[in-house]
Amino acid sequence: MRCHFDKNFKNGINGWYFPNEVIDKAYRNSGILMLDMEFGTKCSLDCHYCFRTNDVRDRLRPTPIAVTDEEVIDTVDQAKEMGAESIHFVGKGEPLEEKKFLLIVHHIVREGMIPLIFTAGHVLGDDRLAMDIHGKTGIDIVKDLYKSKASIILKINSLNHKIQNEVVRRPTIRYKDGRSYDFNYTKFRDIALERLMKEGFNRAEHNPTRLGMATVMLKSNYHELFHYYRYFRCLNIYPIINTVVPCGRTKDMTEVASISPTKEEKLKLWKQIYSFNIENGIKYEGISSYVGGHICSQLGYAMYINVFGEVFDCPSSTRRSIGNIKVNGADGERLSELWKKSTYRRRYHNCRDNGCPWRFKHSAMIPRTLFKKVHEYLKKKYPNDRNVKNFVPPKYY
Repeated sequence: MRCHFDKNFKNGINGWYFPNEVIDKAYRNSGILMLDMEFGTKCSLDCHYCFRTNDVRDRLRPTPIAVTDEEVIDTVDQAKEMGAESIHFVGKGEPLEEKKFLLIVHHIVREGMIPLIFTAGHVLGDDRLAMDIHGKTGIDIVKDLYKSKASIILKINSLNHKIQNEVVRRPTIRYKDGRSYDFNYTKFRDIALERLMKEGFNRAEHNPTRLGMATVMLKSNYHELFHYYRYFRCLNIYPIINTVVPCGRTKDMTEVASISPTKEEKLKLWKQIYSFNIENGIKYEGISSYVGGHICSQLGYAMYINVFGEVFDCPSSTRRSIGNIKVNGADGERLSELWKKSTYRRRYHNCRDNGCPWRFKHSAMIPRTLFKKVHEYLKKKYPNDRNVKNFVPPKYY
């Protein structure tokens, strides 16, 4: 296992890691580096923290209509013209449950960009489901994605089957024959993880890695999180551990407080993870809402488009839509025009660390003083670490 990281180690995942000189170039050109998109609405899971279920952002227009495949491809092409290097697929649905998704992936690759896919992984692990949707096994899809130079971020709330299955709340699944069958999600997720690793997504030669794991901090998995962070880091799997966002099923702060770790537990976790980073050679560059991960600066070089074509600053944004990309929609604006309209683009232009404005609004998510407390703790614990000593905290600390 790789548990010490040399000075050339890149703290991120391919397609979501950009050197400072690349970010600076995007700022000079007023372009974008990545685009968060959704593709389809199908999802066999029912996660109780889903940020895209019962989301008011889906009800901004009287009769919202999902973007077509052609509109997705046109938007990808527009993003390329604006300088995008990667296209990220996040909720609303599970992209690999969409029959035409791999065609979109192949188009992105032909355009010279990196597809980065957030997935629950069950399609990659369940050959019967994969055959129903794509006409080939999960192994073949994994091989296709590796050949396509895609990066994969796999849902791993827990390696404990009981805890993970309680999160996704899906005891049965319906296959193509129309019948419902018992469904052990975590079993197929684990098979997917094994297949992705065997194919080589996390090989040491990939720097940054092409495999990540995404988890949400919950009361039920808190006791596992630091151990998972350390375990997956040593496997060259990028850990993305963060809080819920104020959207969808976790819009209500009373609900958030009921499922989230306490402020004290979050502070302890941030301290543990950043101590691990410093002691194992991962360069300190400040505190991130992705605990121990890359510093988020995407508000100055990225946008998010939901399945109905509504454009927002990022997937966590609770601000009103910037516009709509649908050809026959109420706006039908070009991506470049919508980019010019973004107030956050202007506010965070040339910014290397925008924090997470939406999580910071709610102490039940990220307590406002947490980053400052963690940084002060690290200064006292590692007085001789040059990166910690020389770091100048942004104003929002």
